[in-house]
Amino acid sequence: MNELYGIDPNAEIGIRDLHLLLKTFGFSHGRFIGAFPENLWLDELRKNVKLSGFDSSRLTRILSKNSDAIIPVRQQYKIKKNYPKDWLENALEMKNTHKVFTEIFSNTKDRFFDGPSLEDLLIEDEYDPSLSRGAHISADLQSYMHVMKPLLMKSSEIHFVDKFFFPLQNNSLKQKFIRALFIELKKSNRCERIYFHLSYQIFSPNKVFDSILEDDFIFYINELRKESDFLKLGISYYLHEKMTHGRYFFSIKGGLQFDNGIMFKQNYENHIHWLGRNELEPLLDIYMENISFKSF
Repeated sequence: MNELYGIDPNAEIGIRDLHLLLKTFGFSHGRFIGAFPENLWLDELRKNVKLSGFDSSRLTRILSKNSDAIIPVRQQYKIKKNYPKDWLENALEMKNTHKVFTEIFSNTKDRFFDGPSLEDLLIEDEYDPSLSRGAHISADLQSYMHVMKPLLMKSSEIHFVDKFFFPLQNNSLKQKFIRALFIELKKSNRCERIYFHLSYQIFSPNKVFDSILEDDFIFYINELRKESDFLKLGISYYLHEKMTHGRYFFSIKGGLQFDNGIMFKQNYENHIHWLGRNELEPLLDIYMENISFKSF
């Protein structure tokens, strides 16, 4: 889950194969292509796609449509000889030393590379995209941040849905989770607003709504926003009186379902999976339409 693959931009590939390749990456598949270096990889890939006739405009449309399949890799790129010939050597260092890439794919056969080719990625069962959609991950903060990171990097608006999540229950791990979430959102430099969908019942001890709990929640979130120095982040929430059991973290780009919500437990694994488009679109209707959010 969330495998990051390095694709050699110098490998010649036809536009049809590129289209097929890109369609096996992205949020609904739970795996991504790493653009390395982030400011040059896409340009070099364009140069090496075999085109004819009107393929140039088709290539632009294909890359635009599948842009969420590509995640920038912001590690340092070392120019040892000249770009782009250094790509493979740099990428292997990112994989072997820094553990950035799960696998590297290149059609180049060299003394320092005997790994899989782009053809292997397209046809081998070992790289079946369905294997990446879900996993059982450790129920800890680091694992949650890792699985959410691609969505945070690509989304301008995030929705968090969990009827059992309430950070003011003397649970420091839930408080650390929100703090870490704000820090990651700031790093992404993309997200403008986050929406919390919470249960009305959590704020209703003894079956009576307690506005003090609501005020405390607002105060706490604002303090965390200041602590993470992310004052420009818009925050909104809605208290659902009849909220479904599902726990989700999503945007219009993609979404994750957490079988046990954001819970923390030692030696325990939480089942999480990326939502397919047919699973995500009903959530967009339920949680993004006709709801009057409170903002602060």
